[in-house]
Amino acid sequence: MRNLLMIFALTFMAFASQAQVDLKINPIGTIFGSPDLSAEFAASDKIGVELVAGPVANSFNLTDVDFKRRGFTGYVAGKYYINPNRGMDNLSIGLYAKTRLINYNAEVEEEADQNFQRTKIALGFLVSQKWVSDNNLVFGLDAGLGRTITNRYSYDNEDQSSVDLASLPFLNIDGIFRISVGYRFGGSNLK
Repeated sequence: MRNLLMIFALTFMAFASQAQVDLKINPIGTIFGSPDLSAEFAASDKIGVELVAGPVANSFNLTDVDFKRRGFTGYVAGKYYINPNRGMDNLSIGLYAKTRLINYNAEVEEEADQNFQRTKIALGFLVSQKWVSDNNLVFGLDAGLGRTITNRYSYDNEDQSSVDLASLPFLNIDGIFRISVGYRFGGSNLK
């Protein structure tokens, strides 16, 4: 994860000096233990590429076992802005590729046989709305729906585990709902 953050920072510095970049954070995810940061780079006034990454660190109950979730989630999205005013703003449509790597560890040591890891890769469609103020503050909404391509579970002790994920519905459906706030660096601010 440290290498990914370093790549993210270096990529931002390389593009920020020359291009329009929107840096955003998800305040709702931060409240619930899954903050994510994003950087959206302008390929043109109508096309943006967004990188989103964040840790997952919260508790979760499944089949009467309390788990600590620790891991990483992120996605890459390509967005086409239909009618931009300030470049990369207003309504957009696009595609995303998302990954999730999560470790589920039982909070009680006696239930350590229940521990498992989840690796997920998904592809989907995204609809977004972004507003940019006169002083470059950014507010955005993202909603996406897709399909899970890879959904792999690895158990520490599969014979002893009582967690049956096959019984959970909709494991092959992926979704994104994200509220973000941030700041725009560079680019023109003309209407």
